[in-house]
Amino acid sequence: MPDTNPPTPKAVQEHFGHAISSVVGDRRLLVPLWLLAAVATVFFFREAEPFLAPVLGSAVLAIALSPITRFLERSVGLGRGFAALISMVLAAGVVAAALWILIPAADNWQDRLADLAEQAERKLFPISNTIDEVKKATEKVGEAAHLSNGDQQRIVVDTDGSYLSQVLGGAPFAVIQILTTAIVSFFFLRERRWLLRSGIAFFATYKERYRMAQIAREIRRNVGSYFLIQIAISSGVGLVTALSFWAIGMPAPATWGGAIAVANFVPFIGPFLIAVMSFVGGLATFDTLQMCFLPPAIVFAVNAVEENVVIPMVMSSRFYTSPVVIILAVLFGAWMWGTIGGVLAVPSAVIVLSALRRWRETEEVEEDLNSDEVDD
Repeated sequence: MPDTNPPTPKAVQEHFGHAISSVVGDRRLLVPLWLLAAVATVFFFREAEPFLAPVLGSAVLAIALSPITRFLERSVGLGRGFAALISMVLAAGVVAAALWILIPAADNWQDRLADLAEQAERKLFPISNTIDEVKKATEKVGEAAHLSNGDQQRIVVDTDGSYLSQVLGGAPFAVIQILTTAIVSFFFLRERRWLLRSGIAFFATYKERYRMAQIAREIRRNVGSYFLIQIAISSGVGLVTALSFWAIGMPAPATWGGAIAVANFVPFIGPFLIAVMSFVGGLATFDTLQMCFLPPAIVFAVNAVEENVVIPMVMSSRFYTSPVVIILAVLFGAWMWGTIGGVLAVPSAVIVLSALRRWRETEEVEEDLNSDEVDD
């Protein structure tokens, strides 16, 4: 009689293991399989943005706040829930303070757009005159092409949906995502030990569990410290920029300091955008074109001192991340999830690189131990 007993989990695992090994064993299939997996992962993350963006943001925020929560639990003696709640309140206070500084400035700029455009046109008249000449020459070329190719195509610009209406239309969804991120971050902080133990217990062998425990400890200690150090450095950059702008007579120096402090969390790209905006602000403030270049020069100078002096002194080599990796991560995150992806790209890259670095270190230690056992 045929065996009607159900297969054991071990037998099923061995069966699928042999099947997978037979496929992966063929090296010709490795590259296509990795490419397909990478493409499928990217498109999955793009399509699952409404779910994954709050979850990933919650995880990053929980890792950043874990040193504060751990301090409140161990040094102050607070419970897990109360310590996590205080950490979330502190984070919400920092965000509210940044919005309190930046939103009035944004409204003021919106009200002065016409004046800024007029002053920019007046001060950039020599450059705009040259541009007008190029434009006229281009129009002549276009007229000649029109005579030879027939009727031109009509371009219709839809101005019904303004930027403000788009922002207000997407506000409810943004509020839901922010609330979801805050709630999930709170539970990540409160249940972080249980989540860590559950994740480690998922692996079968002791070696794998030990390796994952080391990676989790690396992320918890070093990455959390990295975020706190980055907050301190960005605050210092904002303070120095605000004082420098006040010294040269730039209006609203506190707002500019807050803007550069927030933008500094996206290295290189954030300070560059603030430098461009400060040049526009200089056009509306100073009388000469030469003085208009002073605010962006200050932004670039402060950023250069930060990148070449402060960060090497304060941060250890374990926190070093290549500028190429940061720029590519920001561009990839912005392409995949827009603004929220660009913001989460840098901390996500730091977390992934820290995990890979610790994984490599544990492998090296295991290889050294195995070689010592062979020698003995």
